[in-house]
Amino acid sequence: MTKGKIGPHAVRPKGRPRLDETPEGRERIEARRRFGRWLQARLIEQGGSSSGLAAAVGVSRQSVDQWLAGDTSPTGERRRKLAETLGVQEIDMP
Repeated sequence: MTKGKIGPHAVRPKGRPRLDETPEGRERIEARRRFGRWLQARLIEQGGSSSGLAAAVGVSRQSVDQWLAGDTSPTGERRRKLAETLGVQEIDMP
């Protein structure tokens, strides 16, 4: 892969499919989108903002915006901190 280049124009090794070209990849993409919709609903319910949530969780606003868009989703400690901040159990998060 080309170092430092990400996104749709990143160079993939020959023969390796794009994420959206496999059933598993499509499921991962859909899971991130589900999470983004869920998070958007929680923010609306609680009257929060992406910048306020970012400050509470300890990440950048851009990270929260990526979660909301379904581009990425939090893992590990960030996921735990997000659940705590939103007042939900981590197990109840999509």
